[in-house]
Amino acid sequence: RSGPGPGRGQRRRRHGPGRDGPGKTHRPAPRDRETAPQQPPTAGSPTPLLEATPTPGLSRPTATPSPTPQPTLQSLTATLAVSPTPSLVPTVAVQSKCSAAEPLRVEESLLLRGLVFGPHFWDENTRTWVEQTWILGQEGFRAPALILDDLEDLGLVDISPNRAWLAYIDFLAEDENSTIMKVKLLNPRTLEEKERVFESRAPLVSFGEWVNDATFLVATTAAGEMYEWILWEPFTDQEQTVTLELTGMGRALEIFHTVPVLDPTLSLVVYPCDRHQCGGAEYQVKSLTTGESLWAIDFQTSDPLRNRPIWSPDGRFLAVFVSEAFNLNHLLQIYDRAGTLVYNLALPKAGISLTWAPDSQRLAFFRTVPDPVEEVVRVLTYLELQDGGIYDLCLTDAAGAYPIVCSPDSTKLAINAQLEYAKNSHALLSIVDIDTGEIVQVYQTEWHRLKGWVKPIGE
Repeated sequence: RSGPGPGRGQRRRRHGPGRDGPGKTHRPAPRDRETAPQQPPTAGSPTPLLEATPTPGLSRPTATPSPTPQPTLQSLTATLAVSPTPSLVPTVAVQSKCSAAEPLRVEESLLLRGLVFGPHFWDENTRTWVEQTWILGQEGFRAPALILDDLEDLGLVDISPNRAWLAYIDFLAEDENSTIMKVKLLNPRTLEEKERVFESRAPLVSFGEWVNDATFLVATTAAGEMYEWILWEPFTDQEQTVTLELTGMGRALEIFHTVPVLDPTLSLVVYPCDRHQCGGAEYQVKSLTTGESLWAIDFQTSDPLRNRPIWSPDGRFLAVFVSEAFNLNHLLQIYDRAGTLVYNLALPKAGISLTWAPDSQRLAFFRTVPDPVEEVVRVLTYLELQDGGIYDLCLTDAAGAYPIVCSPDSTKLAINAQLEYAKNSHALLSIVDIDTGEIVQVYQTEWHRLKGWVKPIGE
């Protein structure tokens, strides 16, 4: 299942009939593709955020890697134990956190390690569209550290909160009433795999996701207001089925396509509500164990949309983007577990790609600001949870720049902007240091969607 890939990387390939026989041709390696000339650093350019020192070639993983210790639900419950909400001061005026130096344009950098991309391209050899997962190493796009090829129908759907496992979905059978699908989990550092087949009768608005480091969730039934999930613990080979009546949900799921969201401690669920059935509230929060309604979210607006709420990785905060269909003045609200509104930020037409840092101390998003040329631009911004500070990182959004992804150590953010709408549009990957504002950029001749950031391969 593994072997040497392009350059110094490794390729994992799922073979099918007729693909591994005589006369088989391989795809060109990424280093064989057209590479745009890179601009060398000019005088006065900043030093890289991390010194770009050569690293030895990656060794080939063994066929039967030794399993690494995995989290359990019990250990996570202790880790995610709810702490009192800190005394948070009101948010302050937006502060600029820009480096005095110009962005450093590079081809290779240690900063690239672990970035996950989902290339989708036409293969002239097989005359088919191909979707892959690339995990970058220091050499960047020229020679990814790992290429995962032909991985299931939907490709990569989620990455575990600890940035150790990838999740893929494969549809095995489906009809108008149900879908049988296989969830495949893969550790890119060891090539360990876990898989499980599920039958779902719930609307496939969400195909499954990691709830915490130990639990993968699949919605299996949605009948009226009755909702059922399977909570799969792949590392202990255990699972539990949870059924709950989501009172007042009505047709909100059908209309807004926003699914119920469980918190990382598996004790709360927040779901979209029909305002006429929930006393005017847009969301309801229930206990997952008792079914008791605990608190609700009422935006106090006339025609709000139902965007997906996002729990912080430690389960202490819930971020909700408040938007109205015909109103450009939006809000970003953050609640604690008791339903107390901690922050209420006015963010005109912002909120795209809300992204929590893994340590739950920061929330990144795009903030819209006036611009003399483009009228408005979106600037990469983050909220510091402890002091309420809002910081602009002086990096503007362009087409395709979402999602924002955060490094496993919570110190850096990355976006990949599409520079033009064309068949082979160019792109610019930007990595910004949250503390210093320093930016490193990589130019690409082809735009590929940025999927996430995992722990670097080979460490």
